[in-house]
Amino acid sequence: MNNPLLKRIAELRNGTVMYLDTTNKNRYSVILHESDGSKTAYCFATPIYDKQYEELLDMQFYKFDNCYRATGSNADIRIGKTITMCNAEGFCSLEFNKRPLNIYGASQYVLQERYGAILRTTNGIAAKFNCNIQGITFKLIAMCPYVEIRKNSKCFSLMREKYKPFLTFSSIGCSDSNGNIVAPALLEIKQSSDKEFEITISPQSPYATSVVFEFNLYEPKLFQDTTVETGEPETNNAFGGTAFIGNSAVFGEQQLYTRPDLQKTRELFEKQINKVVLHMETLNNGSTLVAHKVERRFCSFGTNWINKAGQLSGFSVSEKTNEHISFNLTDVMVNAQTRRLVQPDGIIIKSSSHNGGFTIIPTGDNAFVPQILEINYR
Repeated sequence: MNNPLLKRIAELRNGTVMYLDTTNKNRYSVILHESDGSKTAYCFATPIYDKQYEELLDMQFYKFDNCYRATGSNADIRIGKTITMCNAEGFCSLEFNKRPLNIYGASQYVLQERYGAILRTTNGIAAKFNCNIQGITFKLIAMCPYVEIRKNSKCFSLMREKYKPFLTFSSIGCSDSNGNIVAPALLEIKQSSDKEFEITISPQSPYATSVVFEFNLYEPKLFQDTTVETGEPETNNAFGGTAFIGNSAVFGEQQLYTRPDLQKTRELFEKQINKVVLHMETLNNGSTLVAHKVERRFCSFGTNWINKAGQLSGFSVSEKTNEHISFNLTDVMVNAQTRRLVQPDGIIIKSSSHNGGFTIIPTGDNAFVPQILEINYR
């Protein structure tokens, strides 16, 4: 089983045999038959099937003439001296500001660049490049209609509609010489023309040797979410792909407000639900997290630290297995009498510790290590 998407599911199942339901038509889900007669849907935060052919993404790079090609869920990706992506909505390219890319080695899943590496996401690329404290500057050219620009220090989006981007460039963080993500990396955006932008991504730790980011074309996501923080209390981060939950020198205290959009799994509404678990791949060795119900429905596009919804009593404590943390959300998302799915107002994910430190997790916009909602049903 070489497919990285199926490998992630296998890790969550501790190697339990997987019998795929080949009748599944949901682009977000892999559905498995269980030995007790039930089924389990592993619903990814981003689509994992190619939109055109409805085939599970293989997450590979293929050599083609003078470049490498890959197929995203809704993107044709080409990497040579530049990174280009296109779909029916438009075209964009990303390149270093002062030099072309130099790919000198490749495997199925990783391209080795002179100063770093490029990997697949479900609808774009993730990259890690060596840098000094000043960071790295990229030139982005976007040949697409857009109605506005949304940006903050964590992500940059060109919006083709008010709530739908065409593309998003999102910081993951900065890493040390051992490859560990140790701090945020911040973005600075300069617009050269209506089609051209300069993006500088800078590490926020003296121990950092590299910056890590992802660059994706947009697909509708399973989770509506945003981080909120004391460091920038008026900032909304609806398209940022990474959360530093807890306390950091850059963001202060940060929390994640999130809500699954169950209309994207509506075929499960009439099923008898046994269990719902949210899985996230941690990007550092952080502390335990807790998930509280929100006291009211929130807007992922408008919520910030100042106007955020409060929390209700009672919470789910994260469980950690290898690089994954998991929250049992059965009590939040299943009616106790009917055993049917219910659309929750949302949850708040925060640190259980008040002694500092942070845990790095993907948000619902992360296409590099997407969150997975596990739903077991009959």
